[in-house]
Amino acid sequence: MLPNAQGVRGFWSGTITYTPKGLAEGVHEFLLTIGDVAGNLAFGSATVVLDTTAPPLAIEGPTVRYTRANLATITAVSAPGAFVSFGGSWIEVDATGRLTTTVALVPGMNDIRVTAADWFDQDARTGAAIPGNTNEARITIVEDNRAPMFTRAPTSEEPLTRGDGALITGSLSDEIAPGVAGTVATLDLTVAGAKTQVHADGTFTTVVPLSEDDNVIEVLATDLAGNSARAWANVTRDTIAPSLAVDSIPSRVADGRVTVKGQADPGSIVTVNGAVVPLVAGRFSRNVSLSSGDNLIVVRAEDTAGNFIERRFAVGFASGAANPVLGLSLVITVAILAAIFAFLIGRRFLFTPAPPARADREGDKDGTSTENVEPSPKASGMIERAEPMPTETAGEAERVAGPSAREPELAEDDDVLKDLDSSAPDTLTAAPPEDARIGKLREAFESGRISRDVYAANLRRLTKEP
Repeated sequence: MLPNAQGVRGFWSGTITYTPKGLAEGVHEFLLTIGDVAGNLAFGSATVVLDTTAPPLAIEGPTVRYTRANLATITAVSAPGAFVSFGGSWIEVDATGRLTTTVALVPGMNDIRVTAADWFDQDARTGAAIPGNTNEARITIVEDNRAPMFTRAPTSEEPLTRGDGALITGSLSDEIAPGVAGTVATLDLTVAGAKTQVHADGTFTTVVPLSEDDNVIEVLATDLAGNSARAWANVTRDTIAPSLAVDSIPSRVADGRVTVKGQADPGSIVTVNGAVVPLVAGRFSRNVSLSSGDNLIVVRAEDTAGNFIERRFAVGFASGAANPVLGLSLVITVAILAAIFAFLIGRRFLFTPAPPARADREGDKDGTSTENVEPSPKASGMIERAEPMPTETAGEAERVAGPSAREPELAEDDDVLKDLDSSAPDTLTAAPPEDARIGKLREAFESGRISRDVYAANLRRLTKEP
């Protein structure tokens, strides 16, 4: 117990602690009263505010955004009187509860945390503000200045077609930063101006209507940051058949083939009865064999798009019709055969064998043979060889046989002529009505051992005719 200034002793200092119970949210006023043993009183008051609700906080715009810039502007909205921090100092919002600031970005993903507080306490040691109730929001900003890429250029399965539509396919990839892949499914893709879906693997497929002739189809891919890539697919629609002109073809022929000629568009495929015919300077030609009777010739021209045109021609072939060359050949052949036949028949029936000579019969009676009679030098020296007849001579049998066939015949003639010479009659013998040598000569001719010329030459010698 200490004395006061007047020397009165007593307890003059102390700490009183009071904990209220069941306080509701809001402001609470407390009245403090203190008195001593003598009945002296002192009065005081305290205000206690119970605040357990954090201020509201929102970020204007999407929570995930893309930009090609390295700076981003962010606007936070809270309650008037609140303070907002973008990761740094606390800044009070304006009277409307809004606060706008600019933050720096790095390529790729940028996660930014925004905090709002309605009141602060103070650190007793450092004096730093300790926020009371706080609210927090996050925003992701992607700095992306890299355009998408076509990993497979847009193309059509049929760059040349007769159809009214083309199937366009391709694939895409995207990066938001070096080595950082983007989401291809978020790409905005248009094909010929029509929005087209990009699948998760980056592929896309769509059908584009076509007009006649060349179609240049633009494919545009744009990412969420506004970077874009363009590509084009070229498709030609051709529904017009190629031109085909065929030269005149007779409807009836006597020959066994016909020549098909004409012209078609360069680059087209020309077939005649299914066989491909080459085009030379736009023209074609092909010989077609015909069957006896009616024949159908089909000439077809087709372009690379599948358009085609056909020309059909009916051609009759009379296999028995008169043909000057063929007829002349037949006449010559028949004449040669008739001459050979006439020669063979004439040699058999016109030249009959002669009866034996009287001298031969008398010689037999006397015991003397004509074969022992020595031939006269004149007779043996007059034997002639007939030259072969020219092949142009019609009707003669010798025309059929060639020169090589005559040599053996002439060799056989030598034996016959020697036999004739050895049979020459003795000059002392009476002349017979017919020389036996003539009979042997005729027999050799009729048996085919000698030719007609040899026979005639020796007959003239034996009969002494000039």
